[in-house]
Formats: sequence, C-alpha cells, structure tokens
Amino acid sequence: MLDSFASDVRASGGGAVLDVGCGPGRITAYLARRGLDMAGVDLSSAMIDAARSAHPGLSFDIGTLDNLGVEDRSLAAAVYWYSIIHTPPDQLSHAWIELRRVLQPGGHADRLPVRARRAGGAPRRLRVRGNTRAVSPRDRQRCRHTRSGRSRRGQPAERAPELDHETTPQAFIRCRRPQD
Repeated sequence: MLDSFASDVRASGGGAVLDVGCGPGRITAYLARRGLDMAGVDLSSAMIDAARSAHPGLSFDIGTLDNLGVEDRSLAAAVYWYSIIHTPPDQLSHAWIELRRVLQPGGHADRLPVRARRAGGAPRRLRVRGNTRAVSPRDRQRCRHTRSGRSRRGQPAERAPELDHETTPQAFIRCRRPQD
C-alpha cells in the first residue's frame, strides 16, 4: 500500500509529503527511501525526539491532527498511518478540515475516511482511491469485496491481520483532493 502511494505521489509530480502522527518516524523514513520529500509531525514530544534521533536527515515537528503547522495548500500528499484510530469519530471532522486546508488540489492522502467537511459544516467529498480503519459500516462492507488487499478503483482495501500486534482486519482508504 505504501509503495503504491509513493508511486502515485511521484507520478503526480511529487512535492512535500507529511506523515501525520509519525511516532518514531518509521513510515516517514520508509517513504523517504522511496523518493518522497518527507517530514513528520506528532503530538508527542517524546516521539518527535525518538524520530529525530533515529532519522537525523529528516524533519520532525510537533503537530496535531487539527493543527499540522504547515502552510495552506503546501502538501502534495499526507499519510495518516495508524494515527486516527483512537480519535473519536465526532472529532475527525476537524482533522479533515485541516487536511483539506494543507493539501494542494489533486493532492494524495492515505488512511482516511471518505468525507471531509468545509467551514460551515457543508460536506466536501474526497475521492476514494483505495486504502483506513476509521471507515463507515457501508465502506467496511465495500472493503469485503476486494481481493488480496488490493483495492479496485474507488474502493477501500481490507486485509487480514498479518503482524503480531494486529488482532483485527486492517482497512485502508486512499483519497485524493479534487482539482479546484
């Protein structure tokens, strides 16, 4: 999934990519090795210190889901790898508003639900391309129709638990901000 994400971002012309909730920087470094211009943010200063220590060539700063600390439309892409699973659903809209603010038109996002809301509460669609755990029951049903963890265009992908710490199926959504 991450390799496909990196390939899509590079094919779209590349640019700055933010790992939101980067923790110790493992995914940030992985995607940087795949040619992406990566930086990471996390709300934990201890995680930022660990990331900086483990990956001194990359940039890591304090940031939250609803305050990423980057300029409007400055990101070609963002990845939310296991950073939203503990966020209550009623608080996610703030994260999606912030994501929409920082993504360039046509920008990629990985591990997101299908909708965001703009200021004033009106729904704003993000086109689903395929990779999250915070998906609606209807989208979870759509996940079941995928094969081998690969998503069909516009469908989330789901795979069985593979790693020791995984106890439930993993669902992934890849979104792209529409061209304005």
